Amino acid sequence: MFESSLNTIVQLPYFRFWSVIVYNPDVHTALESYLNYATRPYRIHPIIKHETIGPTSSNIHSLVFRIYVRILLPKESEENYISEDYHSELLIKNNILDIFMVMDRIQKC
Repeated sequence: MFESSLNTIVQLPYFRFWSVIVYNPDVHTALESYLNYATRPYRIHPIIKHETIGPTSSNIHSLVFRIYVRILLPKESEENYISEDYHSELLIKNNILDIFMVMDRIQKC
């Protein structure tokens, strides 16, 4: 279920993606929880990783990464973009992402 929800978010058109990120606090909470509590791939025994949770875990990691890439980039194409100033303001005012959150995530890896 989590994987399909992430997949849906990744596939949303640009304007809907940003509406979900800004106005749905559950998405932000789910992404933060995943980053905080997901088992790191290097901590899983290779046999278990390969046979049972490998494909699903890899796909979820990839989807979370793709969502954060979309969040970090103000421009997806010539038609889908927001100004860099507005993008920064959107991230900061809505507590979506700031440098302290990034540094905290790096320390927990």
